[in-house]
Amino acid sequence: MDNSMKILIVEDELIAAENLSETLQELGYAVAGIVDSGEEAITATAALKPDLVLMDIMLQGQIDGVTAAATLRSLNVPVIFMTAYGDKDTIGRAKVTEPLGYLVKPFKPQDLQATVEIAWQKHQSEMPQREELQKQQDANQLKSRFISQTSHELRTPLTAILSSSELLKHYSDKLSEEKKQKSYQRIESAVHAMTETIDELLLVSQADSGQLH
Repeated sequence: MDNSMKILIVEDELIAAENLSETLQELGYAVAGIVDSGEEAITATAALKPDLVLMDIMLQGQIDGVTAAATLRSLNVPVIFMTAYGDKDTIGRAKVTEPLGYLVKPFKPQDLQATVEIAWQKHQSEMPQREELQKQQDANQLKSRFISQTSHELRTPLTAILSSSELLKHYSDKLSEEKKQKSYQRIESAVHAMTETIDELLLVSQADSGQLH
């Protein structure tokens, strides 16, 4: 049993919430707080940062427990559902949010403890996979930004090359030697800039394929 675990209770029946709080504390857990709506569940989770949320499905307010749990997923906080309704439709909606447990009221303290401990162990064991997935998502976002920036950096010298070449093509006989040299220099500078950008692209490609240490 993890005595340092903080649990947020989301229950709209005050007596039931107080009884659950007492039971959790008797089992050795810390109660981070008690709220009675889906909206408060989201706000309290962000503020109190509990390790786990015990979420009743039927709640006061515009957001029920299932909808609130879907939001908490993005905060990487595990949820255990509590409900007096064990019908297929309710369970089906709850499954979509991938909760780590499901308690049908009324439940015994030993069932509560077993569900909490199993949920927490599963959450901890899945942590490396979640961290790796987050790293991949961050890397993909970084590559997307790099590609967008690179496209812009390639477009700029291409525009310079096109304008300078068009100028030389149509007005070469009317341009002074000095202006011709400036056009040639602009083309040369643009080519160097494109070469550097392409080298950067190759570097990223090597790193992405594991060829670069």
